Amino acid sequence: MRFLLFLMRVTFICGVSYLLALSMQYFNWSGNSPAVSAIVIMSHIIGGVLLIITHLSLLGIAFTKKNALKTFPGWLIIANIFFLVIFIVHIFYLNDPYYHQK
Repeated sequence: MRFLLFLMRVTFICGVSYLLALSMQYFNWSGNSPAVSAIVIMSHIIGGVLLIITHLSLLGIAFTKKNALKTFPGWLIIANIFFLVIFIVHIFYLNDPYYHQK
């Protein structure tokens, strides 16, 4: 359980960096440097993988142990779900066939 709590905290940090990377990608407020592109790529890859792993683990624990989710802070679960929804919507938006038409 302690490892999953640690994983949820790391996922929260990756979710915040994912939102930061999305803002850098769409608004270009930080310039075009290689560091920005590295942050965007790393937050998309690591954030996406950790979001999926964390939520699959939480679902597994929720189905096996009924009162185990009470040990995790509610705001952390809600924030990670929010980041997962944003990640999924962004992925579907980028893979939309009408997005790439001119």
